[in-house]
Amino acid sequence: MTTDQDPTLDQNQQTKLQGRHPRFLYPFLFALVLVIGIGLGMGLKKGNSGKMTIFSRSDYNRMDEILNYINSRYVDTINTVRLFDMAIEEVFRKLDPHSMYISAEELARLSEPLQGHFEGIGVEFFLVEDTITVVATLPGGPSETIGILAGDRIVRIEDTVVAGIGIENQDVVKRLKGPKGSKVRISVLRAGDKGLQSFTITRGAVLLSSIDAAYLMQDDIGYIKLTRFSTSTGDDVAEAITRLKKQGMKRLILDLRDNGGGYLDQATRVADEFLSGNKKIVYTEGRMYPQKVYRAGRPGSFEEGELVVMLNENSASASEILAGALQDWERATVVGRRSFGKALVQEEIPLQDGAAMRLTVARYYTPKGRSIQRSYDNGSEAYRDDHFNRILSEYENVDSFHVTDTTMYGIYPDIYIPWDTSEANRTMIALVNRGHVPRFTYRYFSHHAPVFRQYSSLEEFERNYEVSDDLFREFVAYTNADKNGVDRHWATNTDRMERHKVNLK
Repeated sequence: MTTDQDPTLDQNQQTKLQGRHPRFLYPFLFALVLVIGIGLGMGLKKGNSGKMTIFSRSDYNRMDEILNYINSRYVDTINTVRLFDMAIEEVFRKLDPHSMYISAEELARLSEPLQGHFEGIGVEFFLVEDTITVVATLPGGPSETIGILAGDRIVRIEDTVVAGIGIENQDVVKRLKGPKGSKVRISVLRAGDKGLQSFTITRGAVLLSSIDAAYLMQDDIGYIKLTRFSTSTGDDVAEAITRLKKQGMKRLILDLRDNGGGYLDQATRVADEFLSGNKKIVYTEGRMYPQKVYRAGRPGSFEEGELVVMLNENSASASEILAGALQDWERATVVGRRSFGKALVQEEIPLQDGAAMRLTVARYYTPKGRSIQRSYDNGSEAYRDDHFNRILSEYENVDSFHVTDTTMYGIYPDIYIPWDTSEANRTMIALVNRGHVPRFTYRYFSHHAPVFRQYSSLEEFERNYEVSDDLFREFVAYTNADKNGVDRHWATNTDRMERHKVNLK
C-alpha cells in the first residue's frame, strides 16, 4: 500500500530547509537515532514483561511454538496449516462481519467474478440428470468460436466419461478450466444427433460481463440488469446505454436487485454516467484514512431522461453507493425494498504465502452524509439473523412498509414493492428453491434445443414463444415424480397457477 507524498513542501523548499542544519551536528543526530533504535529494539524483546510494546512478535512466536508441539507430539495427524488458518479466521470473527482472511486456495475463486475475465473454455453449464449441460457459450470465448452450442451435453472430457458418474460442479470446473493456450478435448451429445461429436478446444481468456441483460422492453423504455461491480462494469454499462439509445431508449430501468456489490471505483464510474457537473457521489473516511470524496467529472451517457433503480434486501455495498447517490440528488426513483445495509470499505491486502485479507479500512457515506451500515455490535451471527428477520418481517407485513427497528440503515425505496405472498407465487418460490424449475428448464432445453435456436433474440422469443398445455403438464408430472417435491402444497395450487396462466419462461 502506498500513500501520496506531502504536497505542502516543494523540492526547493525541502532543499533550503536541509541546508540550515550545520554539518557538525550530523554525527550527534546519527548517534541519537542509533540510541533510539536500540531502545525500541529492547522494548520489542520485552513484550511479555508487561511494558508497552510496539507490534511485538511474541504472540506470533507463541502460536508457532504451540503448532510445532501439536505437529510433533499430538496423538493424531493434524493439518497444521489448516489449524493455523482456523486460528486466523477466529481473529477475523472478532472484527466486523465483512473483514476476512482468504486462503491462497480460495483467493482465485473469490476474485475471479470481480476481475472481469478468467481462463478456460468459456461456457456456462448446469448438471442435468447427472450430465454436464451447456447453458450458454460466453461471447467471443473459445467454445463459441469452435462451435459448441447451448444444449450440448458433455459426455467425455479427454478419455474420461463424465456423464452418469455423480460428478460435482467443482470437479467440472477443475477439468474444463486451465491456463490460456492449453487444450482440452470434449465429446458432446447434441439434440437430434445419434452419435457424439468431438471438439478440441484451446483455452483462452474469457470476458465476464457484469450485465446479465440489456434490451429495449417496449417503446422507449430500456432495461439493464447489473449483477456485479467488476473491473469492466463502467465500460459495460456505458456500452449498453449507448446501444439502447441508438434503438430509441429515452427512459431506463436499472435493476440492482441481488447485486451484492464489488469495486467502489466502478460504482462511482456508473454513477457518473447519470450525474452531471461536479456532483458528489460518495465519500469515505476511516480511523487511519482521511476523508476522500468521489465526484462526477465527465459527461455521462444518460444524464437526462427518466431513471428508475430497482433494489431489494440483497442489494449491497456498491449497489447502495450508486442508489444512494442517485436518490440524494433526486436523479432516480428507487423502487423495491430496503437494501442490505453495508457501508464498509474493504481493502484487499496480499500476504507472503499467497493468501490475502480483506480488511475494513473505512466507512462510506452518501452525498447527504448518510451512513447506511447496519449495526454489527452483537457479532456476525446476530448480524446475519437481523437480515433474515427483517426479510421475514417484511414478508409477513405486506400491506405497509414495516420497519423492524428505529435504526436508519440501508437505502429506503421511494416506492415500496412488497413481497408477492399470493398462493401461486408461494408455490413457485418453493419450486425454485427446491431446484425443480432450473432442473426442469435445462432438462427440457437440452432435449429441445433446436426449437429455441430458431429465435434470434430475447425480444423475438418473448414475442412468439408460448408455454403449451403439454409443456405445463410435463412440468407437473416432473415435479410430482420427484420424491423431494412440494407435495400437497404444489398439488393444491396447480389448478390456481394454470388459471392465472403462470408464465414459466
